[in-house]
Amino acid sequence: ELKEIRLAALADLRALKKLEAA
Repeated sequence: ELKEIRLAALADLRALKKLEAA
């Protein structure tokens, strides 16, 4: 569903921020 897609996108964003901070 749409919520799952949003959660996946949010997880990707968090992973990206972690990579940038590392």
